[in-house]
Amino acid sequence: MKLLARLSIAAALTCVAAAASAASVLAQTPQGGYTTNVLGGSAWTSFTAQMEASHTLARTADFSSLPQLLGYDAVWVDQELNNALSPAEVAALQSYVAAGHRAVLVAENNSWPAWNQGVMDVVGGSLTPDCNWGVGTPSVANSLTAGVGTVQNICGSVLQATGGAQMLFSNGMAALYQIGAGQALVIADSNWNDNSFLANENNALFAQNVIGWLQPVPEPQTYAMLLLGVASLALVRRRRRD
Repeated sequence: MKLLARLSIAAALTCVAAAASAASVLAQTPQGGYTTNVLGGSAWTSFTAQMEASHTLARTADFSSLPQLLGYDAVWVDQELNNALSPAEVAALQSYVAAGHRAVLVAENNSWPAWNQGVMDVVGGSLTPDCNWGVGTPSVANSLTAGVGTVQNICGSVLQATGGAQMLFSNGMAALYQIGAGQALVIADSNWNDNSFLANENNALFAQNVIGWLQPVPEPQTYAMLLLGVASLALVRRRRRD
């Protein structure tokens, strides 16, 4: 029984370690008229390198297939100038997140009304179109704001505290939305993360936190297995003492 307990703990720890490591992330192929500030874009080489070192990336030109989305731990939706998310994409993304997954959606400034509206349709929130350069401090303490003192919006829009948004920073640059069993992170700017501005304030640290936030959440049965193993080992030790 002692061996079984140890094996149970080892198996559970292995599952937890695997779940807390690389995620499979479905991102889109660069589209629209502004493809430098996206994953793989020429202005995001630093962040892209960090993402590729931490997670496994796949690409799609369309987010409307829910079965396809469900094959990945997380989804990354970059901005698309002069484009908009289709109703089918909005519905699929909502269902995907509601099933317990995480998604990052990037909005932009006041020159992107159609795109921004689609992002807000996914999360049920709202934003003020703007070219905001404000510096913000954390509005909440969580894994996305951990260690961050300030972040700077680089000509982005400003998210509003509507639709159940958990505002991350006082400048309205980013917010977290609970959709069913999952969460969507909206960042209302694509320039905060590019090579020219990543060193502004603590933008680079926020970027690292976003990468960490994408790690898959361990399934409940993984924790159950760990607890079972710990309980079994405790029982063995108690019997030996008796």
